[in-house]
Amino acid sequence: MNAKQIDPKYHVDVVPALIDGTDLQAGVRVEIVKTANGTPIPEDEPLFLLRAKDRLAVDALLSYREICRRDGCTDYQLNGVTDIIEAFQRFAAEHPDRMKQPGVTRGL
Repeated sequence: MNAKQIDPKYHVDVVPALIDGTDLQAGVRVEIVKTANGTPIPEDEPLFLLRAKDRLAVDALLSYREICRRDGCTDYQLNGVTDIIEAFQRFAAEHPDRMKQPGVTRGL
């Protein structure tokens, strides 16, 4: 199994998969998985990704953390968001040349 951690709660797995149900056409499947219990996120569930190079991401995460706090989220959730905010802030400080406005490259 080959895995890439997204954050403490989720990772990406590359797992063996059968194509068309036959061993002759074996391949791989990429899944985003909840690390704590190994449950894949269903393919039909939309996701939203923020990258550390997005200069608006920290403000979005700060707002999200405040919404979580107001909603009574657990310390586990609040601390996890705080950890991501700090990681994004470190990235921005260490790589100011890579920071950009989201969408400025129009997908290129």
